[in-house]
Amino acid sequence: MERIFERFSCNNWMLVHNSNKVCSFINDFELEPVIKNITWYKSIFVSIEKEKIPLYKLEVPNADKLVVVPEIKEYAIIEGEAIDYLGKEFCEYFSNSSDVYRFNIDIWIPTMYFEYYKNRKLIRRVEYECDSDTLSIDPIEIGKKLIFEDKIAEIPIPDIGYGYGPFFYPLAIMNYLGISLNDLQSFLDTDCTIYRLPEKYKKQIIAVRNAIITTNNT
Repeated sequence: MERIFERFSCNNWMLVHNSNKVCSFINDFELEPVIKNITWYKSIFVSIEKEKIPLYKLEVPNADKLVVVPEIKEYAIIEGEAIDYLGKEFCEYFSNSSDVYRFNIDIWIPTMYFEYYKNRKLIRRVEYECDSDTLSIDPIEIGKKLIFEDKIAEIPIPDIGYGYGPFFYPLAIMNYLGISLNDLQSFLDTDCTIYRLPEKYKKQIIAVRNAIITTNNT
């Protein structure tokens, strides 16, 4: 499960239950194809930065990079750091005509959240953070529970051998939706495309990040 760990231990992605709308998303957000026909697994190691970012600059590396995996069992996966900053806009766009899940895992903090959108609205959000004093998980919830949350015993948290089980809850949700760990292992070897967002979105991401840093420092 090492490749699953590498792919999802620190990642932002959307699961869109309407892969046909991905082409419209690419056109409407003016995505520029950078690399085609690269395996999904290898895409994580690719940088699309045109030059190195100096350490003193408060910029997000590869902030304008989006990886599009066109179809996995009726779903499309779109991933990238930009989803952590522009995800609301992206999810509202897709949820106009399909169900959309937005996921984030970062075990190095550790933290996790998932969101569910429908009809351009956020229906549900659950976030896990680890209390540094008690090492307990503090859930933060918005909206009513979804059906699968009441069937939690039927959705075992994937054991990929590295601990931090609860923070891989998004993979359990994907399993419930029909995308198992074995499916993910297999699809890591399928081709995807790496896109670049227009400069205006990269500037927007940087502005949001700087605002967050300023707020945290006050």
